[in-house]
Amino acid sequence: MLEILQHHMSLSADQQDTYEKLQRGYLGEEKLATLFRNELHQDHLALYGVQLQVNHSECQIDCLLLLAHAMYLFEVKNFQGDYYCDNQRWFFAPTNKEIKNPLHQLKRSDLLLQDFFTQQQISFKLIPRITFVHPEFHLYQAPLNTPIIFPNQLNRFVQKLSSVP
Repeated sequence: MLEILQHHMSLSADQQDTYEKLQRGYLGEEKLATLFRNELHQDHLALYGVQLQVNHSECQIDCLLLLAHAMYLFEVKNFQGDYYCDNQRWFFAPTNKEIKNPLHQLKRSDLLLQDFFTQQQISFKLIPRITFVHPEFHLYQAPLNTPIIFPNQLNRFVQKLSSVP
């Protein structure tokens, strides 16, 4: 809607920021979809932009990837530039401005999807991952053992998925 509006009127600064954020998010999801389509040599079903209502809460999922052995929940981030973590808080490094911790969003989506599976009596191994797709993204002081896939790990991750029988 904002894309159509911007061709017919001037958007406010807030509307323009929202449009650009949504556009970057869409491009990030499209990048992941293209990677799966071209490089994932494994029978799979990828669902994008999944919206669920679970326990009176809305849940928007960027990508669900169904494979024979598991289902992956991807929260796709198209962040560009340098970020850092400090005590579970995330910051944009050039300005030291705090941003929402994407791990919290992933955890919320994971819990709601698990609840949905339980309600629907679906038994499937669910593996949540935050996936950063922009090649110019870097996270300083990244916590170890977190469910993060960085841009330089994406191709290896897809190759690993392709090798699972």
